[in-house]
Amino acid sequence: GAEFRNYLVPLNITVAAGETVNLSDVGYDLANLIRLSYNSTGGGNQNMTLNLPDATLPINVNRVIRFLSNGGFSSNTHANLTPINGQTLDGSTSPYVINKHYEGIQVWSDGVEWFIIQKKA
Repeated sequence: GAEFRNYLVPLNITVAAGETVNLSDVGYDLANLIRLSYNSTGGGNQNMTLNLPDATLPINVNRVIRFLSNGGFSSNTHANLTPINGQTLDGSTSPYVINKHYEGIQVWSDGVEWFIIQKKA
């Protein structure tokens, strides 16, 4: 009989203030569900950057990536989902800020730019 297969490729990333993660790096090529854990130390605002992959590369055309934050996020802990190389996310070069626990966002590349196609907060 036919088997149902799970085609999600999850990846856990632990992020910290001041850190930059480049999702164009080879280790992230197949990930389509990225669970973010925030490693929070100290007080005050804590920002980190998640650079989206290059939307124009063939491997990313029609690619969907889901991002989920864990319970370690708050209004003071920001993961800035940032388009690169002058590309846009929903028409903007500004980052989308993930700053709530258990927040989720799903993005899609049309081969030119990234679009937010779903989010929960």
